[in-house]
Amino acid sequence: MPHALTPRALLFPAVTLVLYLAATGYLLLSGHLHEDAYILYIYAESLAQGNGIAYFPGGPPAEGATDFLWMALLAGAHYLGLDVAVAAGLFNGLGLGGIVFLAGRLLAPACHGRGWYLANAVLVAVALCSQVAQASLAGFSTAFYGAFVAATFYLLYTRPRRGLPWVPVLGITLGLLRPDGVLMGVTATLVGLYLAWHQRMLKPYLTAALASAAVGIAYFCWRYAYFGHLLPLPLYVKSTSVTTLPGLSPHLDWLWANRLLAVLALAGLALNAGRRRMLTAALPAAALLAAFLFATQSQNAAFRFQAPATVVLMLWAALLPAAIAGLRQLAARPRRLLQAGAAALALVFAGGQAHSAAGIIRALQGNQYIYYFSYYLNEYLSADTTIALTEAGRFAYWAKGKKYDLVGLNTPETAIHKPSPDYLERLDPDLIFTHTAAMAGYEDVCTQDVCELTPAQALAGARHPLRWQDVSYGVQRAPLAVLKHLEQHPEAYRVFAVRYYTRHEHLYLVKKDGSIPLDDFIRTLRYSFTEDAVRSYLEMKRTPGFSGVFE
Repeated sequence: MPHALTPRALLFPAVTLVLYLAATGYLLLSGHLHEDAYILYIYAESLAQGNGIAYFPGGPPAEGATDFLWMALLAGAHYLGLDVAVAAGLFNGLGLGGIVFLAGRLLAPACHGRGWYLANAVLVAVALCSQVAQASLAGFSTAFYGAFVAATFYLLYTRPRRGLPWVPVLGITLGLLRPDGVLMGVTATLVGLYLAWHQRMLKPYLTAALASAAVGIAYFCWRYAYFGHLLPLPLYVKSTSVTTLPGLSPHLDWLWANRLLAVLALAGLALNAGRRRMLTAALPAAALLAAFLFATQSQNAAFRFQAPATVVLMLWAALLPAAIAGLRQLAARPRRLLQAGAAALALVFAGGQAHSAAGIIRALQGNQYIYYFSYYLNEYLSADTTIALTEAGRFAYWAKGKKYDLVGLNTPETAIHKPSPDYLERLDPDLIFTHTAAMAGYEDVCTQDVCELTPAQALAGARHPLRWQDVSYGVQRAPLAVLKHLEQHPEAYRVFAVRYYTRHEHLYLVKKDGSIPLDDFIRTLRYSFTEDAVRSYLEMKRTPGFSGVFE
């Protein structure tokens, strides 16, 4: 199979795009997106509507959206009239198609005739069912980002003279797409520099590298001037850990979930004569995995933080057919049988991943009240309503008001200095909404979906002393700070414990003399648990009168 860019070479990437878009459309028509995906959509819509990069209209600049270039692309699409979630599906579909395209070019030399079609069909199945696609369906930038990871791997592996100067360009793109992409981009650029030196083409490579570095420096200077912080806020939050190597367990879980793909990838590495090239091209992803050992990987939907390594495993596995074809000591028939066995194993892996993908879709199609509550409550909120919350995605996306995240993913005060009762005192919110994060429980006193508690009952449900200052992890510190604030102001709030899945893990404190009508709050909260309240993402967007909290 030649490497020329022909219509046939684009066939299976196009099939991947169409099938992925169909899955995205199905999910948006029947379900919702992941909690953290909504956070970035808030920023994208704010930017598109002229409010700057802010968490709420009139709010201060806040870099809670770490995927800067992804946010800018979605903002541009929204400005042109395309819904942000639909735009995310389109960009991710293009990214997944790009991964299939590059993987197809790696396996092409070993496949001919019907074998080429079969191998690419298997490749499409693996890609569409992979965790890369699963995280993308949840609304993250995973597949789009993964396409640039795949392109970087491809250039470092194939080492074309004219293509090597694109490595630093891809590197800065990775860094602009995600902050952890900076590590991959720098590693890839250094590896490319070594290869360019060996190929005696330092001048064009250094020109591209210096231009990319200039873009990176300009961006860093701009973002520091705009936000006033060295790092995006989520990096401050996720740098806090309760264990020595918080990323070790997620890495092991990811490897186990992808064990069959890893077997195929390692077989491709072991049998490929160019294994040194394979290892060299994988260094950027390896550097990222090493760095993530020391990071708290919260909201790691479908192992999205390990996605670059998943992409590398897919590309290594795509090199296996060529490696088998290169075993000239074997007759043609045994080689074909080995290739067929590899294809069968890949289909078994895809089948297992399809089960996981179906589980994620079912979860996003669930009828949990939180998908709809703030959508209906929004009628009783105003731009001046002050809300302190830990669930900064779904609830905040549909709700008007001044919203402050107690965990710190969107609020500098709590990201850097951590949540405290003093901060809540200064904020004086109309509504406090916190996930108890196992710091409190109310199953002993709550038997209904919505249970009003006395302040004494709410405080009695604490499973830990209210020594909030001794807890550094914001997710666990925030509910303790909220309960301590309630202890200091027991007469100021009405308190509600609300069932989320099987436990009463959501706690609402509504200020008695605040701007939110208490009767309407209670009625709307209870209504959100009824079948009549159920709406999909696109149904909620298409409802007459809804224009978004930024418009």
